[in-house]
Amino acid sequence: MNLDTIEIQCLSATSVEEESWLWHYRYDHLNFKSLNQLNNKQMVSGLPQIQQPAKICEGYVIGKQPRKVFKTSAPK
Repeated sequence: MNLDTIEIQCLSATSVEEESWLWHYRYDHLNFKSLNQLNNKQMVSGLPQIQQPAKICEGYVIGKQPRKVFKTSAPK
């Protein structure tokens, strides 16, 4: 079995320079629109106004990749 790995960003969330990404990682890769909704409805104390970043979260993109179909029966 060959597993490709990516750099784990969630565990390094304390050293992120952009505060928007820090909150994105803290909330398990919650999208930025929803993070702003949490802020606007004052559901989280200390959450700043989140700016939509120009780059895309790599872990999210990899998670959305299509997977190969599993065969439902064994070959005869």
